[in-house]
Amino acid sequence: MTRPTFEMLCGFIGPDVAPTPGCHRPPVPTRKRIAIALYKLATCAEYRVVGETFGVYGALDGTHIPILPPTEGYRDYINCKGWPSIDLQALVDDRCMIRDICVGTPGSAHDAAVFAASDLYRHPERHPQATLVVEGVQVPLLVAGDPAYPLLPWLIKGYSGPNLSEEQEAFNRHLNGSGVKVEHTFGHLKGRWRILAKRSDIHHSFMPTVVAACCVLHNICEMEKQGFIQPCEDLCN
Repeated sequence: MTRPTFEMLCGFIGPDVAPTPGCHRPPVPTRKRIAIALYKLATCAEYRVVGETFGVYGALDGTHIPILPPTEGYRDYINCKGWPSIDLQALVDDRCMIRDICVGTPGSAHDAAVFAASDLYRHPERHPQATLVVEGVQVPLLVAGDPAYPLLPWLIKGYSGPNLSEEQEAFNRHLNGSGVKVEHTFGHLKGRWRILAKRSDIHHSFMPTVVAACCVLHNICEMEKQGFIQPCEDLCN
């Protein structure tokens, strides 16, 4: 993150994270608090390392976020790859901007179950509302999903099964092409905020909030054309 983007972020959230007056010791300055949070999210460093670095002790298709799972219900968090995680369902646009998230479902849950529990599914006001005129026909905006999701008036997915026609195969190819944007977005997200790409020492109950914060920061970085480090492909799934 460049300095101008950091300054912009401080202007956005500085008043919300400013220290409370009346503390019995000098508080950590606002800018330093934000820098510490960004460092922790970007590096997944242990709290001890963060403390030594800054001279304090401190302190969002779907993808899996590694976690330290709870002892009780541990198996619920083991995903199809065999490691504990929570699921991040994200709705992204053609510019790799995250428009809606559902995060926190244990990693063993099927994508359809995560979708059914999400606000995106349960609240119609979150569904695409606009239409486009294509060759004189009013076409509603649709969300593209993979075969795990249900076919809905506002959610479209590809044809499945054997013996597909040439037209159906061509349709699937075009639809799958739009799904690549989701993979790119997860790559950008985890490439910037490494805390989402490896298991951290943050308690599992706080991880949904951490993921949501990283998704907001991702959008800011995308708007500001910030770079990122490409993570391992497996970490984007």
